[in-house]
Amino acid sequence: MTAHCRIMGVNNSDGDGQKITQCAFKIDAFNQRIYSICYSTILEHCWSGPLVVVARCSFDNTSQVNESVVEEAFKRGTNELQNLDYYELDKTSLTVSIPEPQPPTMVPSTTPAAVNIIQTLFIKFTVVNHTFSPDLDNKSSALYKEYTSSISKELEDLFKKELGNETQNCTVARYWSGPLVVVGRCDFLITSSLTESEVKKAFDVGTHNHHTLGPYLLKNDSADTQVTVYEPQPPTPQPPTLQPTTAQPMEKQSFYLEFTVLNRTFSEDLDNASSTLYQNYNSDMSSKLEDLFKKQLGDSAQNCSVTNFWSGPLVVVARCSFDNTSQVNESVVEEAFKRGTNELQNLDYYELDKTSLTISIPEPQPPTMVPSTTPAAVNIIQTLFIKFTVVNHTFSPDLDNKSSPLYKEYTSSLSKELEDLFKKELGNETQNCTVARYWSGPLVVVGRCDFLITSSLTESEVKKAFDVGTHNHHTLGPYLLKNDSADTRVTVYEPQPPTPQPPTLQPTTAQPMEKQSFYLEFTVLNRTFSEDLDNASSTLYQNYNSDISSKVKHSVNDTLSHENDFSPINQGKLTNSGCVDQ
Repeated sequence: MTAHCRIMGVNNSDGDGQKITQCAFKIDAFNQRIYSICYSTILEHCWSGPLVVVARCSFDNTSQVNESVVEEAFKRGTNELQNLDYYELDKTSLTVSIPEPQPPTMVPSTTPAAVNIIQTLFIKFTVVNHTFSPDLDNKSSALYKEYTSSISKELEDLFKKELGNETQNCTVARYWSGPLVVVGRCDFLITSSLTESEVKKAFDVGTHNHHTLGPYLLKNDSADTQVTVYEPQPPTPQPPTLQPTTAQPMEKQSFYLEFTVLNRTFSEDLDNASSTLYQNYNSDMSSKLEDLFKKQLGDSAQNCSVTNFWSGPLVVVARCSFDNTSQVNESVVEEAFKRGTNELQNLDYYELDKTSLTISIPEPQPPTMVPSTTPAAVNIIQTLFIKFTVVNHTFSPDLDNKSSPLYKEYTSSLSKELEDLFKKELGNETQNCTVARYWSGPLVVVGRCDFLITSSLTESEVKKAFDVGTHNHHTLGPYLLKNDSADTRVTVYEPQPPTPQPPTLQPTTAQPMEKQSFYLEFTVLNRTFSEDLDNASSTLYQNYNSDISSKVKHSVNDTLSHENDFSPINQGKLTNSGCVDQ
């Protein structure tokens, strides 16, 4: 007994966050055009029998569209129920209904049903008349869908011809370059005669000894084709072999800069490369170092990145790389850094310790701590979030992107303003400040500051310090603030943006468009059920889901947009079809 699956349409993204695609045809009162909306599908129920597909399509203007219209459109789009592209249909199976079809009631049998045990095998082979494209790593790309659909069909047809009903389903598991390596994945019924060598032999015969698979020319090497129970992985890329040339190769050299920042203090977050504070400091300082050396040394300067932080009050170790090392050495790098920092006074708004700079080729190591016979004082850090609104700047989507220049500019400036304010009002209790997030309103800022915990430090004390430092919510440096004490909050948890409310629809004089959904149930004869079709994250499920949904939409939409005599509309013609992703 073979079990098969029903595919159910939905009109919203499901709990797994699946994307929903819709194709649109609209009713336009002037031009008399019809719109249909066909939603993508998810696997929901299974029952035995041929592969039953249930798709839900929604239509506007239900006075012009009914069950008969949808049924006739699907028939014309499938050559009178012969095929939905390469899916062969049962001509007697189509039903179009408004209520959702339910799986058939199974009559219990008094004899145990035969159980089909499925064996999955992977077939790796090389195509020489096509080349790999990065689009083949993207399952939503048009190229991925085209190749996967075509190659899956060729593999299924080959094995069904050579092995008969033992073949269940085939798809493509992955691609890589070489010029194009394909890893097929096929499910077979396990029999005494089915082995990996038998499947390999069937592939050899079906491809005329590695010549062709349909339109695909294969690498003519039997050893290149593999049939395995595990999924083959792409080879680890080897570094290219450098060929000697007559031109002198460009040498590169990296130097480490170690310097101390006086107006910043070390925080435990700077030991965590994924923390917001680490990423902001790293990005900001690396960018300033690159700009400095490019300005001082031109094209010799390549890139800079911060490699380490440690306390003292804040020691920074950065690595900078240069071309043309015959012209660049430690002394040149040191002199360029001094010139770019006003003789070690400041790196932009970072104040430097003039005696702390060292330039070296080996990476500096943190100082060895000498154990003390007396217990060291432990500073306990309290993190607080400060939410406030800036009214002379507006939110931009770039402020959701930490690598954008706007994000870096705002975060660097606001972090400095917050640190300066709290250091002035609270003194050494203030450790570090940065920006945790932004949202619109016109610009809401959530600052994140670390403070040493003392008996006098409370959320209300930090709020009071902010009020005083901003002249009762007027300004924070160049930023004008919303003059509302209740708008500013100091909390131990990070505030979240408000949940967007759906827009209020204003009544209009136009007649609201009615909508109606119809369910199409039909049977596919040349596909069989696999357990993978119960798993929404499997490659087979995703390929079938995307492919069948798309073909149902195009079948109905193409018919409604091109068959003028099919429309119940008395005047005009059916035009203006299109697909959009939402």
